[in-house]
Amino acid sequence: MDMNVSLNKSRLGDIGENLVQTKLMQLGLNVVNANAIIANYEAVDLICSQPGNKKNVYIQVKTCRGNNFPIGMTLAKCTKDYLERKVKGPWVFVHVVGEGINMEFQYYILTREEMIALASESNFWYINQWKKTYRLKPVNLSNACGIDLKWLRAEGEDNNYKHEAFINPITINTENKWEKILDEFESEDGINVILGTFTGVTDFQKEEKENELVRQFMLLAKKLLYGGYFLVNERRRIYLEDIEFYYHEEQIDGLKDPAMYHTSDHEKCNDLPYFILGSMNCHVSGIDITFENQVKEYRASFLIRGYRVESLTNNTWTETKKYEKRATYIYEDLMMGISLNSNLTIGWVNEKMQSENYEIGVGCRINVPAFIKDENGCFVKDGNGNYMKEEIGEAQYNNLPGGLQSEYFSYSGKRYRKCNRPWRFYKK
Repeated sequence: MDMNVSLNKSRLGDIGENLVQTKLMQLGLNVVNANAIIANYEAVDLICSQPGNKKNVYIQVKTCRGNNFPIGMTLAKCTKDYLERKVKGPWVFVHVVGEGINMEFQYYILTREEMIALASESNFWYINQWKKTYRLKPVNLSNACGIDLKWLRAEGEDNNYKHEAFINPITINTENKWEKILDEFESEDGINVILGTFTGVTDFQKEEKENELVRQFMLLAKKLLYGGYFLVNERRRIYLEDIEFYYHEEQIDGLKDPAMYHTSDHEKCNDLPYFILGSMNCHVSGIDITFENQVKEYRASFLIRGYRVESLTNNTWTETKKYEKRATYIYEDLMMGISLNSNLTIGWVNEKMQSENYEIGVGCRINVPAFIKDENGCFVKDGNGNYMKEEIGEAQYNNLPGGLQSEYFSYSGKRYRKCNRPWRFYKK
């Protein structure tokens, strides 16, 4: 029998995945082949967990004999934006030398961030920085994109008659850097990583509170809009597109938000319990995600105003809603089609994106009225203890100049002045 039989790509890929799975198990990790759960699981080959740690780490494995690893996408798609959506965790590249029983293997490990940087920057270099005197025809962007073995070894490309120099973003040889995967379990996961950075403004002077709130809301919004998604039963992803913040201090002289539902003023309850960090507050207007603080005595939340949905269909993640602006439809997308015979699991998955580099739009909250204030700038309550909205009659509204009419909105047959707090943030 020939013990040096040449194996096809599929069988070689299986060997690579099994070898990486064994290596990870030797590191003390629990490892499941994702394809054993769902055939051709998109962008993930192995799912790793660590005993005593709730976090999952998603691994992509690529196995190759030659010096160029195809990464399963075309040149046209291999952009930073696409990779940040596609790459879910570390990548392990298995380089094979020899045949059959005599095969030897080398392992190169990239973090998610390293993979995105190397793939996008090398792809840009290949498309745009080869010299026209050498490359006479434009690059065919439908061709497969690959990662060169020497790039994984932290080597670059010199300037020569073919191309400009390529400065490799990988500066240290990645061979056998298995600690990169173990390090993934040291970083926190879940939406509380984002929400926990909010500190409120109870310690600020009254005249500074509004500006400081907008600054903190902007930081949160960038991470929420561009730094992760809700995952429902591993089969549905909900990406935020438009959110509105609410903030209310319970102290007598604190900053008030009359439009907020979960407050002692609104609920007429002096000892209203505080939600724990990252709780859902479901109400007639949709779903708020809360980040209240009992010690500092403030209520805070954001309303999911607009979102898009990806669903796992025929073992492939596809966009099933491009943009949903009806806030109450979030109930349908969170729970529709979930069997009562299985658990409903809703979690937040952080994506390590450079979210601070994205620009987002800022505006006033939709259908939120302004409320009447007294001469001291405090909100006024009626005899029942309810904050009073700035309402205008239809005849009075019709007599307003067109420019002033835009300051009002209609709701349930009444006209209200719009709240001018810039607490709404959305993707441009």
